[in-house]
Amino acid sequence: MTVVDKVVDTVPRRPLLFLGTTLVCSLPCYALNRLDVRVPFGLPPSVVMIGVPAAVAGTFVARDEGRRGVRRWLASLVDVRRTPPRTLLTAALLMPAVHLVAAGLSGAVTPVTPSAAALTLVVFILGAIPEELGWTAYATGPMQERFGVTGAGMVIGAVWAGWHVVPWLSMGHSWRWVAWQSAVTVAMRVIMGHLFRMSGRSAATALLFHAVSNASLEILPGAVEPRRTAIVATLLILLAAGVTKVNRST
Repeated sequence: MTVVDKVVDTVPRRPLLFLGTTLVCSLPCYALNRLDVRVPFGLPPSVVMIGVPAAVAGTFVARDEGRRGVRRWLASLVDVRRTPPRTLLTAALLMPAVHLVAAGLSGAVTPVTPSAAALTLVVFILGAIPEELGWTAYATGPMQERFGVTGAGMVIGAVWAGWHVVPWLSMGHSWRWVAWQSAVTVAMRVIMGHLFRMSGRSAATALLFHAVSNASLEILPGAVEPRRTAIVATLLILLAAGVTKVNRST
């Protein structure tokens, strides 16, 4: 742990208050779905709520940690100095692999062109930045100290999933689809928490994982189905947990 890490760890953060405040502040955004506005990728107008986690977290950091704290908070989203290359590679490839395995169980893969895939990835990286400034760069570290890596992932993941319910329904998805996608969302946040810990607490891995996962919805449209994805992702978490336990006991 570096001197900077020690300083950050002594700063009191309020992750549970952050989660609750983010949910409350997002409520007005849901009303935008009543507007007849077309948004790229078929997203609802309430997509503007992606800025809420960063706004709430930024307010907390500025008040509690000052300018230096804000700089550290922002830097954590791009700081990969202590992140092993294999962790970044895992963050980039894991969810596409999960989707492809799920597609192998049933369904067909119809990938888009490379140029369209690259543009889609850039768009979703930009979209994931304000979310991960909140969910990961602000809340994940202290939540892991309190609940452990998996417990923190489940708590944040449950809030993250609930945050998405109204937009998912407004896109025409059924409650059954929403339930399976919620399971996927919680599993993703658990995985992102482990990547965060493996990366030396850099939020960059979570950002990359989040962006690639969302981009996969457009790049591999035939491969993405929440029920199969939830099953594969959960099995992956259980397998990783088993391997970790074995490694610690040997």
